[in-house]
Amino acid sequence: VAVSEVDLHIDDGEILGLIGPNGAGKTTLFNLISGFYRPTEGSILYKGENIVGDAPYLLCKKGITRTFQLTKIFPNFSILDNVVVGAFHNSADYSRAVSEALRVLDFVGLTEKAAKLGKDLNIVDKKRVEVARVLATSPKLLLLDEVMAGLNPTEVFEFTKFIRNIRSMGITIIIIE
Repeated sequence: VAVSEVDLHIDDGEILGLIGPNGAGKTTLFNLISGFYRPTEGSILYKGENIVGDAPYLLCKKGITRTFQLTKIFPNFSILDNVVVGAFHNSADYSRAVSEALRVLDFVGLTEKAAKLGKDLNIVDKKRVEVARVLATSPKLLLLDEVMAGLNPTEVFEFTKFIRNIRSMGITIIIIE
């Protein structure tokens, strides 16, 4: 059994940290909440609705978005185009998606690097791009899976401030570290 008898509640605008050793089931829990896995029993309630069985794209429409332990940006896309992919979630209009992507890139501090390719970024910027892409979907609940792994202490400090800024936008955050 990977995850058993988990019972947690998170209030809007809260940051909840999940910690534990490798193999404890933290990422599996994220996969369950985000619809990548379906639990064999129990329920997952989001805003009073049982979301078990909802596909990840439907959960994204409901406001649940996640990052992954290993960054999954498009290496041959520009930073801007990586974030536009997320912005397409809310609009099929390219100019609107670009406008939203640029707004998010400004928030994450990557506007000046918008034309760089994903493969040319350092680990910190790759993590910022991944967060920017999910922010472009307008999440209400953001699941961050080891977003600070591989960062040095100074980068962790800066990323922690960044996460607090995300929360100040009214986004609820569950973070695994």
